[in-house]
Amino acid sequence: PWYGTGWYYPPYVGAMYYPYYTSSGHGNFYNPNTGTYGSRSVAYGPYGGYSYNEAYNPNTGRYGYVETAWDGDEWASYGEMHNSRTGVSSETSRHYSEDKDRMKTERTLERGGESIEMERTTDYNDRWSETSRETSRGGESEMRREWDKDGNLTSSGTIEAGDGRTATVSGNYQDGQGSTTITGSEGGSGTVTRDYNGSGVTREGSFESSSGETIGSSTQRQGNTTKTQLESSSGGSLTSVSEGRGRTTVGQSAEGDLYAGHDGNVYKKSDEGWQKYDSSGGGWNQVDKNTQARSTERSGTTRSQGSSSRDYSQLNRDATARRQGQDRFQQRQGSGRRGSMSRSGRSRGRRR
Repeated sequence: PWYGTGWYYPPYVGAMYYPYYTSSGHGNFYNPNTGTYGSRSVAYGPYGGYSYNEAYNPNTGRYGYVETAWDGDEWASYGEMHNSRTGVSSETSRHYSEDKDRMKTERTLERGGESIEMERTTDYNDRWSETSRETSRGGESEMRREWDKDGNLTSSGTIEAGDGRTATVSGNYQDGQGSTTITGSEGGSGTVTRDYNGSGVTREGSFESSSGETIGSSTQRQGNTTKTQLESSSGGSLTSVSEGRGRTTVGQSAEGDLYAGHDGNVYKKSDEGWQKYDSSGGGWNQVDKNTQARSTERSGTTRSQGSSSRDYSQLNRDATARRQGQDRFQQRQGSGRRGSMSRSGRSRGRRR
């Protein structure tokens, strides 16, 4: 059961949306889209209130809870989260003061004895926020953002690695377009531009190391589908497509080794054949040899070998099709009348 006062409360606090809590009650819930189970309890009185929420997702292994208390002009919350599969734990506390129209957040993330601590202060009245982070390895960062009443945003900050290397960050966002530039103390730099047109987001990036090597990136996101392409000046390339929770990635190194991954399974094609990566610490293993060994240990080996051989035959057919397509594309580029662009970005065609 849930009970309310019958009164309407404005859900906005400054520029942020915070729906007011139900007066009192308790309930459980289940989300079939995410697989999350949870419960919520809340109590409200004339001078304030308190709520407790907890949830668990068996698909991801994530469990967490958060408790919140409030009175007439401020509220505070504290929560913890733990993921048994990844080993990541977090603690988060928040406090908002209506008198100052300011929010302060503190968060700690831990995994395997390493941690990141974050502090953020947001002033909704003067339209600015400051965020600092510090890692257990000695790295730290400071970022400040400012925005106007129209939502235009500027940002600036510094980053320092645990070994003493530093970088400066600057960015801006206006009318659906923005860019961020990072410049490192060792000479490397990178710029990412973003464009939101109402139906999707496009990101273009260019990165250069201190030695002059470059990587170009392009990402298009529309709905629940995201496609990212990378190409380096040394000849490596990669394409990654995600839809919903699934992701498929195909990459090729400058030496011609081909990598293919889908939902956590990664394969590499080299001169020795296909290899599969063991994320538990086993490194790269020859899939043909391992498959043959596993098949001979089982009964009904004919069916096992046939199924596995079809899988790897498909990998070989996909690799051949990609190579032939790339060869035909280069042939068309070479036979065309217009000049093509080399990997370094210089035109190789003659001027008219």
